[in-house]
Amino acid sequence: MSFLLKRVCICLALLVSGGAVGLFSGTAHAKALSGSDFSAGNIIDNSVFYNQNSMSQGQIQQFLNNKMPSCDTSGTQTSEWGGGTRAQYGTAHGHPPPYTCLKDYWENPDNGQSNYGGAATPAGAKSAAQIVYDAAQANHVNPQVLLTIMERESALITDSWPWPVEYNTAMGYACPDTGPNHSIQCNSGYFGFAEQVTDAAHQLKLYAANPGNYNFLPNANNFIQWSPQPSCGGSTVFIQNIATASLYDYAPYQPNGASLANLYGSGDACSSDANRNFWVYFNNWFGSPTNPNGGLDQPAFQHRTQTVQVGSSIYVFYYDAFQRVLRVASQSTGAWQYSILDGSSGAGGGRIDASLGSDITATEFGGYLQVFYYDQTHGMLRHAWTDANGWHFENLDGDRGSIGARTANVGTSASANLDSSGHLQVFYYDGTYGLLRHAWADGNGWHFENLDGDRGSIGARTANVGLNPTSTMLNGSLQLFYYDASYNVLRHAWADGNGWHFENLDGDRGSIAGTASPTGILSSVTSFSGNLQLLYYDMGNGNTRHAWADGNGWHFENLDGDTGSLAGNSSDVGLNSTITSFGTSLQSFYYDRGNGNLRHAWADGNGWHFENLDNSVVY
Repeated sequence: MSFLLKRVCICLALLVSGGAVGLFSGTAHAKALSGSDFSAGNIIDNSVFYNQNSMSQGQIQQFLNNKMPSCDTSGTQTSEWGGGTRAQYGTAHGHPPPYTCLKDYWENPDNGQSNYGGAATPAGAKSAAQIVYDAAQANHVNPQVLLTIMERESALITDSWPWPVEYNTAMGYACPDTGPNHSIQCNSGYFGFAEQVTDAAHQLKLYAANPGNYNFLPNANNFIQWSPQPSCGGSTVFIQNIATASLYDYAPYQPNGASLANLYGSGDACSSDANRNFWVYFNNWFGSPTNPNGGLDQPAFQHRTQTVQVGSSIYVFYYDAFQRVLRVASQSTGAWQYSILDGSSGAGGGRIDASLGSDITATEFGGYLQVFYYDQTHGMLRHAWTDANGWHFENLDGDRGSIGARTANVGTSASANLDSSGHLQVFYYDGTYGLLRHAWADGNGWHFENLDGDRGSIGARTANVGLNPTSTMLNGSLQLFYYDASYNVLRHAWADGNGWHFENLDGDRGSIAGTASPTGILSSVTSFSGNLQLLYYDMGNGNTRHAWADGNGWHFENLDGDTGSLAGNSSDVGLNSTITSFGTSLQSFYYDRGNGNLRHAWADGNGWHFENLDNSVVY
């Protein structure tokens, strides 16, 4: 009987029975899980996955102690698989006692020497808890995630008589299923507990930093197999965030119906339970890994970079996905200057400890900067602005103490503009209630309203709307486009002297375009030669769609993504699209997921032109 079989048996026993060491006695209250609760496209939120400060080193150690109250160091208990005692069974298979449980394990990360088997603690050694903590901090990943993956891969946390090989492959890192009949083959060059934990954490960091370089793309349709056996098939899953995509990059299969029907046991011959087990362990140990209010957690690669020019100075606002702070780079003359604007107690202005700075929108107003961004820790929309006295900060909306005083998770996907009267206009998503919020400032201060998403809103559409708003001004009229997640359509709202008006622009047969396909997410709009020009992603068909409005109304075309499009490029294209005007031409950029390229399209008097701008682009 191999180590692999021992590991699988331990995992199954723990899932079925809860385990003698108390699978459900973790730090959070367990809830009764059902396979119907599992969402293949949203296993864990980014805010949870990248929360490196969820546990201190001491809390990790206490967690390990709680999970292993009694280590069978001498192997005196009866073996679960016959052969007498555990000591007798282990000895017969080349693994005699004494055994060292994870809670008591120490290793020198530099040379791999450890105290396993009753050996003296080597010089320079660190506890397992310290090794996990250090890896989490260095790579900006939640230590709870590392612990959960570890248990899923090796059952080390709850194994009361672990063998050395379990430490060598603790995280299942560099153990692909490339052997005969898709069996697991581990690369011995990556053996060792500290090596495994550190490399796995670093790999998760790379997935976040370079999602376009790996197999599963967030916020897109992905075909995911049920198991390593291609004949078992799979299904297309819309992966909602980069954290979930990272889990699939690490373990590239989804649970099938048999696996989910027997949530605490095994499925069938076509079941691969790794990501199901991750979800079960995390829920039962640490609580729900997803937002209980159902808000869409934006992947790091969607966090926008905003550039604003004020006079002769250029300001670039961007999100640091690993420190989770808002940064600004500026240049007037000479070298670029860099600083943290908000999110850290060491920041120069905001001075709050929170994960914030994503979903940035910025504009120039009266010669000064106006920046709006999402505080993910507190679920609020933050506002930063400059005047002659420097930077100022406020919570614009999201709790009773904010200006808007709305108690909800608000602020993602903000878009800011100036209207024809020179007033600030800000549009943003209310993730708690699935609404599009609208804030504007005039001489009397800030004002707020629900623009669309329920019967009481201006638009009165009862749906989950407001994601990814993008806005512009055209002939004195505010023009706004946003995604309706309930019906997968692109919504259009505009304001004129008669108030707000609304329509479904594209995504169902009743829309203006009449295209029955999930479409409209991540749109980008600009005004050009007195006309609206809009670019957006057709998720159902993997196309870049182009819409424009002139005196004759709206017009639509597939710009790129299939043989019938203008580009004729048959690939999944359109994520992260942007469109802008430059001189006498339209310029657009978007991601070609199928070929891993940054695509560039531009229109001039001779029509549209296309090129691959960069095939090493990182999204």
